[in-house]
Amino acid sequence: MAVHFHIPLWRGTLKVKPRKYLRAHERRGKMPVWRIGGICFVWQPSSPVRILHPGYVARTLRALRFLRGIPGWGRIVNLDHPLLRRGRFVINNHAGAFYAGSLASLIDRQVYFLDGYERAFIGLFIGSAPKDRRRNVLDIGANAGTHSLAFSRAFRTVHSFEPNSLLWQTFARNRDLNPAADIRLYRVGLGSKDGEFPFFNITPDGNFGMGTFLDSDHYGERLQPVGTATIAQGDLFLRTQGIQDIDAIKIDVQGLEADVLRGLQETLAQYQPLVWMEVSTGTLETAPTFATVQALFPYPITLDEMVLVHPRLDRHAKLRPAPMSGPLSTGDYLVRPDKWRRVTDRAVIR
Repeated sequence: MAVHFHIPLWRGTLKVKPRKYLRAHERRGKMPVWRIGGICFVWQPSSPVRILHPGYVARTLRALRFLRGIPGWGRIVNLDHPLLRRGRFVINNHAGAFYAGSLASLIDRQVYFLDGYERAFIGLFIGSAPKDRRRNVLDIGANAGTHSLAFSRAFRTVHSFEPNSLLWQTFARNRDLNPAADIRLYRVGLGSKDGEFPFFNITPDGNFGMGTFLDSDHYGERLQPVGTATIAQGDLFLRTQGIQDIDAIKIDVQGLEADVLRGLQETLAQYQPLVWMEVSTGTLETAPTFATVQALFPYPITLDEMVLVHPRLDRHAKLRPAPMSGPLSTGDYLVRPDKWRRVTDRAVIR
């Protein structure tokens, strides 16, 4: 049985673990690490970050987050009540990262009350990347940084792209709360061509992550124009910034996933990365079938839908093969080069 335990001490914690269990930021030397044979001793100083809760009612519900598997629990924490919809917070989430947010945001409420947002899909995505292919990951549509923070625990560097100016301050704060994470924010979106384009927000309730460049109604909601935002041609921007060795890409851009992929053809051909893409109603307008998704990649792919093992518990996910013929459904999909499939299937729960 592997030795792996923590010893709380004054001003920090001494973690004892086998070398193979070192996290990415520990391997990079972001924390003091001493090795004796195959055992590593990691010193994690106490954080100066001050934990903040929005109120006693919200804090009590957060303490009961282990009940999230009970039918109806998600509806309870999403009740339209001022005590559950107002207030800012700073917490240490399940991934060991500090996160600052507001209960006015749908995603932040999930993080606070349910201890994470898409945590099972994040785990499946990271687990599908071979250990020797975890150098750089692109988080395209980074929102407030929930996924980027989780990716930073496994990948060497996270390159995050977010064109929505309403999210920049929150993202930067979450990045700064975690100085050991190598996360770099680029205040642009990626696409097939450069330009300034009209930008819309789908909901007026503070969920700024639903912003989109699409000019048609999305998720059944009326669009709210909020100005313009910048899109950079993907391959050109990556070359200009010197971003190389791209092993994984996450794309969640509210319907423009196909345009992002068209702008990354050189990058895809060179690195053949693992790709997590959201397929929404807007995406289905340009990529409704497996054949149309395959046409966006310059090599043969395997396309699987990520689904929760237990829909009420955002803990474990598995891959379900996408239909080779017929329409795709909305959801989150994992795209793997065929040459990866034999390797990554070992790490994936089916």
